[in-house]
Amino acid sequence: MIKKKRKLHWSENVVLGELTTFKIGGPTRYYFRAETEEDLIEALRQAREGDLPVFILGSGSNILVSDQGYPGAVIQLANRFFRFSGQEMEVGAGVALNWLVTEAARLGVGGLECETAVPGTVGGAVYGNAGTPDHHIGQLVKEVYFINRKSLEPGCYSAKQCQFDYRQSVFKEDQDKVITSIVLTGQPEKREVIWERMHDLARRKAASQPRFYPSAGCVFKNPPGHSAGALIDQAGLKGHRIGQAQISEQHANFIINLGRAKSRDVLALIDLIKEQVNKQFKVELVEEIIILPE
Repeated sequence: MIKKKRKLHWSENVVLGELTTFKIGGPTRYYFRAETEEDLIEALRQAREGDLPVFILGSGSNILVSDQGYPGAVIQLANRFFRFSGQEMEVGAGVALNWLVTEAARLGVGGLECETAVPGTVGGAVYGNAGTPDHHIGQLVKEVYFINRKSLEPGCYSAKQCQFDYRQSVFKEDQDKVITSIVLTGQPEKREVIWERMHDLARRKAASQPRFYPSAGCVFKNPPGHSAGALIDQAGLKGHRIGQAQISEQHANFIINLGRAKSRDVLALIDLIKEQVNKQFKVELVEEIIILPE
């Protein structure tokens, strides 16, 4: 149970499906929206004193929540400050990635175009090293600031210490470190050039990815030398449906919610995809999305 020593507005039984792009999932026992680093530290302290598991939520864009919900405390990061100097941008982890991409273009800072039309927060993008096959946000990172869940002390990593790799970072490996802010470095470019690259990527994504149904984005990482979507398509699974969950007919690495999908429907499709792709191509697919509880 949460003991509220310092006044924080904890909500109870908040339905997580309403906070995710998949629109799937039951309630969390406790929910808190942290708008400052100080509130995050206090929320982590109170959850620990209540002996509760904690999940840190960004914008909920790459997560599948169980129909039963989460039996602990969900803390949503909403620290949304932005500072700009030269070609460096210091950004709160809760800033929307699409906003940052647009603002960087307006300021004539190039490099973030690879994140065009990627939902989520900047913190989530750094956590999962989001981007395209050729460019990722880790290439722009100078420093990442975080709070250690155990000590509740702040820390900072250089880009090298973040250990960025394809859809990977040290923060995925070490869940004790909660990203609070990021310093990114771009390069000066003409606004018109940046906008053109953004518009081109946005057009290509609009043509190839489902937009009119809730989803969590790409479900699987691309295996080395392969496209997960192509493998799923070649396995004959595009359009396959279980309950109200369907493998997208537009992009086979997306599972869409047709309206009333349950997490069990999505998990059944995930199991089917992994089984068939492994059976037919001897390739093991690994989930890119987070499944909660893990």
